[in-house]
Amino acid sequence: MEAKPPTFMEMQNNLMMIIITIILVSLFKRAIFSRLFSLSKPSTTTTITTKKLPPGPSGFHLIANFIWHRKPFFELVYIISTLRHKYGPIMTVNIGSKRTIYIADNTLVHQSLIQHGAIFADRPENNFIKTILSKEPAGISLAPYGSTWRMLRRNLSGTTGVLHPSRLKSSYSHIRKRVLDNLIVKLKQESEQGQGTVYVAEHFKHTIFSLMFLVCFGDNVDENLIRDLEEAEDRFFMFFPRLVVLHVMRKLGRIVFRNRWNELQDILKSKDDIVLSLIRARKKAKQENQGNKIDSSFLSYIDTLFELQVPNGDLEESDVLSLSDEFVVAGTYTTNTALQWIMANMVKYPKIQAKVFAEMNQVVNHEQEWIKEDDLQKMPYLQAVILEGLRRHPPVSLTSSSHLVTEDVELGGYLVPKGISVNYLIQDLGRNPNLWEDPMEFKPERFLFHDENGNGRKLSFDITGSKEIKMLPFGAGRRMCPGIGLATLNLEYFVANLIWYFEWSSVDEKNVVDLSEQTRLTTEMKNPLYARISPRIK
Repeated sequence: MEAKPPTFMEMQNNLMMIIITIILVSLFKRAIFSRLFSLSKPSTTTTITTKKLPPGPSGFHLIANFIWHRKPFFELVYIISTLRHKYGPIMTVNIGSKRTIYIADNTLVHQSLIQHGAIFADRPENNFIKTILSKEPAGISLAPYGSTWRMLRRNLSGTTGVLHPSRLKSSYSHIRKRVLDNLIVKLKQESEQGQGTVYVAEHFKHTIFSLMFLVCFGDNVDENLIRDLEEAEDRFFMFFPRLVVLHVMRKLGRIVFRNRWNELQDILKSKDDIVLSLIRARKKAKQENQGNKIDSSFLSYIDTLFELQVPNGDLEESDVLSLSDEFVVAGTYTTNTALQWIMANMVKYPKIQAKVFAEMNQVVNHEQEWIKEDDLQKMPYLQAVILEGLRRHPPVSLTSSSHLVTEDVELGGYLVPKGISVNYLIQDLGRNPNLWEDPMEFKPERFLFHDENGNGRKLSFDITGSKEIKMLPFGAGRRMCPGIGLATLNLEYFVANLIWYFEWSSVDEKNVVDLSEQTRLTTEMKNPLYARISPRIK
């Protein structure tokens, strides 16, 4: 009798067993070599080396938790957060040969990222990205701590950079208004076709993607090119979960899963071809305009990269490609996720939405078409809503990249040894009941106080964490996200205008807002926002 071909589920189970077997063998080898190394290592009498590593689960226990909770590998943060309740706010986790320390205590976070900032400022080698891209990508977020990283970051957020506060409002205001107008038109069209209801996820993402694209490549790019690159990026990130096996099996994976590897190369090529065409077109336009007066009020990100010199010389075209791709992607997906979470809470809590609208009416004339950037600084309640959204629903549950420790250091009575990777449980920190009253409730008022005259004002809350860390949506210390100013401005601007243009409500009693989460590239809504909108401005 001819054997039946395996089903998709059977193939997935077989793949999972292969990965688990590889990890188990790696753990076994690690245990043997660690034992041999400990027997041969000379004793030391220094105080810090007598400290133990933070406690944590064995590799076998970790794998058992994945199987027990039926979670895919990229939902590691769920497992780590669950185990934290057993092992404490600082723990060691071993996955194969990789050892990482996870921290969820605000005092320890501050000690490591602020007080010992230089020691925790480096990045570990990212073998996953190197495997997928077959090269070492140029980028600020993954660059080793040093002169090249400083120059790249200064170019982005320094006095002449696109993210400097002096440019954020004035230079890119027309782009922000352009994508806002497109968003309002699309929402109105879908609302009219759907009897007042809209699915907002794709509209929000396209809006933020378009904004970041235009800041990066210039404000005169055709809309079709924006759509083409967005679709190419989406294809890559939808393919992302299928890449784990290629990383785990490295060279063997390219042979066993040849079709998957070839599909990845096609996706990367289509994406890179679009970006390279944009880079070359912009560079050609700049060369042709030499000697002519160019409007200095607008500066695209790649304009700055063309003229940047790093310690090894000029940037290669491939470096500009990687840096521009990082700029657009990093600025899009986290901001889009945060925007959807905040608007979901505006639908779920109409009284909060009404307070935001009332505050705007006090600041601007009710006949004003849209809320402008300069209006936002006069709206403390709106700012509190944004902060509460970032606290309650941080776009990522872990810091986006691990920190590499460059010297032995003691944290919480434990040894954090040189060479180990450290990561931070952002979501757990922002929902810690010891730091926040009713942490699972959405309460913007927690960021406000009333002065002696009874006027509400925003707390001087330090989101950078320089004095105290209670939430960590943008990281902290030397590796803090350089886009914090742009992200908060965009969130305030779009939340304000979405509420200024429309009243948002649940579709009906059966379709209430569901705040369940799922981890993908970001921590997104499991059931994307579906809402009813009613125009306020006729």
